[in-house]
Parts: sequence; C-alpha cells; structure tokens
Amino acid sequence: MKRLALLLLLLAAAAGCGKDGSSYASILIHQGEEYIGKETVRQDEYGEVEPVGAVTEQVEAGRMPAAELSSNELAEGTEICLLDENTLLAKLNDREYNVFERKNARKPGSA
Repeated sequence: MKRLALLLLLLAAAAGCGKDGSSYASILIHQGEEYIGKETVRQDEYGEVEPVGAVTEQVEAGRMPAAELSSNELAEGTEICLLDENTLLAKLNDREYNVFERKNARKPGSA
C-alpha cells in the first residue's frame, strides 16, 4: 500500500513538472506598446487623468495580449487613463487604480 501511495505521489509530481510553465506578468497593450502592471494605488494620489478608453478584450492569464487595449488581467470594460507617456492607470473601482508602466520606457534624461 505504501508503494502505491509513493508511486501515485511520484506520478503527480511528474505530471506537474510536465506542464508548460510559461506565464506573463499583468500586461496591457496600448498603441502597440506593452505596459506592465506594477502596483495598486489610491486614486487620490493622482489629480485629473485623461481617459484613453476601456479594455476591449481580456485574454487568459497564460496568454500574451496582442490587440489594442487588451489585457491578460483586466476585465473587459475597465477604464484606462493616461498619466504620462510611460504610465497608464486602470480604474479598479471608485477608490483605486492599478498602475501600468511602459515596458521599454525611456528614463528621464536618456537619449
């Protein structure tokens, strides 16, 4: 009986190791650029922000979004606002934003 339990445990472990381990961070696509989810902040930390649209498609967490305003985390209809050229804010509710930063953003002062 112990051998059977050990065999089942080994098979379960082997099956878990065989899964595709690829996954993506929280990603939002805007104007062909990838924005990576960083943190959740209170809305009152920001003044007026410019709405740029809403999420049009939510793909599975393990897939890379590709379409404009698609995300692998945010639900369809989530309002997206522009803070600056490298930062988007996703309105989670009436009190919080999820901050997304452009993947290959230029740092201030770099050419």
